[in-house]
Amino acid sequence: MSLQDVRGQVELVTATALQNAGVAADAVIFDNTKESRPSLLPAATIAVTFTRVHVDSVGFCPGGEAITGTVLVNVITDKQIGSKPGEDIATAVICGWSDQNRRRLNDPTGATPRIKFRAVEGPTTVTLGDVGVPVHTHVVTAGFTARTD
Repeated sequence: MSLQDVRGQVELVTATALQNAGVAADAVIFDNTKESRPSLLPAATIAVTFTRVHVDSVGFCPGGEAITGTVLVNVITDKQIGSKPGEDIATAVICGWSDQNRRRLNDPTGATPRIKFRAVEGPTTVTLGDVGVPVHTHVVTAGFTARTD
């Protein structure tokens, strides 16, 4: 499993949860693509950072690779409607991460990438916005570990 595979799976799980919660696919912005201001709200940005790659090996035995990182999601909603819609979307993201953890437990074949989300924080509501464009930003983060054999 490469870093691209892990990034892709983390982004897929997160973007699917966002879309299931009502965020349009073209309003989901990934940190490794050209970023532009979303014209459609609610919107979200997904940032994935890798913190460590560790390869286990003992002598000539093949080892497993452990890739750890952090995912941060900013959910952007209109300010005039209160913070509940953004908090609901952020909660849906947390549920999507939790579902990913359960899918692996229920898949003894190993077909699902072995990614676990841990240390979830949020949603935290931050009121931001340019002059004339008031928005709420709801932030959720989680650490993750991907294991390969």
